[in-house]
Amino acid sequence: MTKLTVLLLFLILFSGIQAQEPAKPAITPYWGFGHWIWEDQFHTSNTVRYLVEAYSKNDIPVDVVLFDSPWSSAYNNFEFDTALYPDYEALIDELHSINIKLILWYSGFVNKESREVPLNQSPLFETAVNNNYTVNNGGLYQWHKGKGAHIDFTNPKARDWWHQQVDKVLKLGIDGWKVDISAEWLRDGILTSAGYLSNKEFRHYHYKDAFEYAQSVNPDFLCYTYGHVHILDQYLDMAPQNYSHCQWTGDFDGDFSGLTSQLSFIYLSANKGYGAPACEIGGYWGKPSDKKSFIRYTQLASMVPTMVNGGRDGALEHHLPWNYDKQTITIYKDYVQLHKRIAPYLFSTSVEGHLNGHSIIKKSFPENNSHLLGDDIFVKAITSENDTVKIVFPDKNKWINYWNTKEVFAASETILKYYPLEKYPIFIKAGAIIPVDIDKKDIVEFLIFPEGKSSYVFHQPAGQGTEYTDITVEMDEKKGILKVASKEERKYKLRLVGVQEAKSVTGADKYEYDSDNFELLLLKKGSTFKIKLKEPK
Repeated sequence: MTKLTVLLLFLILFSGIQAQEPAKPAITPYWGFGHWIWEDQFHTSNTVRYLVEAYSKNDIPVDVVLFDSPWSSAYNNFEFDTALYPDYEALIDELHSINIKLILWYSGFVNKESREVPLNQSPLFETAVNNNYTVNNGGLYQWHKGKGAHIDFTNPKARDWWHQQVDKVLKLGIDGWKVDISAEWLRDGILTSAGYLSNKEFRHYHYKDAFEYAQSVNPDFLCYTYGHVHILDQYLDMAPQNYSHCQWTGDFDGDFSGLTSQLSFIYLSANKGYGAPACEIGGYWGKPSDKKSFIRYTQLASMVPTMVNGGRDGALEHHLPWNYDKQTITIYKDYVQLHKRIAPYLFSTSVEGHLNGHSIIKKSFPENNSHLLGDDIFVKAITSENDTVKIVFPDKNKWINYWNTKEVFAASETILKYYPLEKYPIFIKAGAIIPVDIDKKDIVEFLIFPEGKSSYVFHQPAGQGTEYTDITVEMDEKKGILKVASKEERKYKLRLVGVQEAKSVTGADKYEYDSDNFELLLLKKGSTFKIKLKEPK
């Protein structure tokens, strides 16, 4: 064995986490594919209630509310600041009563010096340092919320003590963490109970604990983390992919420049194996959105895995559709509904990505600002004021215009197409079988675009979390045979799009044909069945 071979084996065996391939992404809980709102400016119960009520008044559904920092009286003491949230328990109960999930900001520091919170020094600081629950012998580090010591998540005693603090809010029934950067502020060579670790190795312990402990209490818990970002003058993969359910990718402006920058990091995160990258509508701070950039941001966010709206500067101004006009409200509502409609498809693709190691954004084309959600939905982002866009289709399959199914485009075809504000470039693969949601939990609906032989395994959510059951759908266009197989009896709506009226239909409970849209609707209750279509000559 040569010296070079020995050296290579040593590097492979002892380089630890950093030498490993990216972990397979976590399955995103089904509720994570809803419409998220937040703000990072006022942080009060009244602001939360205003947002929820105003969205409701405008008939826009809200599924998730994120409380960013500062929500607590000291960073990571897990005690609500009662000056900001005097009735926090009642507020949490109110949100849950209308089926809204709650995410709280979270990190790993306990501070000696702080800003923006009532308690300059955390009540947990001395206990953590005196009991050796922190890294680097209690060393202090400057981070974006002050100066403090970082919890040593390699230390079992430190973790047990930390979990006792975390339990204060977990027992209130919160649904998720926004896990902000903290360990990233520590230099390499971190002294822990497990010895010296690199920053990346130590981050693994931090994110792992945030993820696993909360899920041990609530299996439907969600961790929202950074994905691949440029931060602290470095390009970093933040949380390990298997300890992150959804990911934001940095802080961006609200104009088209910010949209374009955010899109590039969404694609980088997807390429790095992060399962459910988010688009934050209107960015976070800096240059505000105008009407057009806000609408195009909204449409893009509806066509990535996680749709989030909030921010810092102008949180209650340019981030809110009713502050523009009625057209903006209508468009915003329509794309929230579209995002929710494809939620079953996004969830199923998340399961597939977890099993096989890929993002819900299965492939991106950064040179053309376009991407694939799974295998079957192709999206071209609009990244400028220009409403006429160049679209380059993927090099395989035919692609059907979502808005006009009579328009079909060839693989690798390039077109120029005009999109008014209410429309966005969305295309469906010919042969696709796409599960959609109509908010009727006892009905399973598929959009089917017949083309040759195709099949799809739908990982159907069993609730609002990560549990699922499988339904297999097969379509043979030439033979006119549609098959469905599942273990449980269900009611089905099967919509065949772009087809001629059938001369006869056997095996369905009921069917009807829409001649204007060339759509055949099949209704069937069953578990495993076959439907035969006979087209007219």
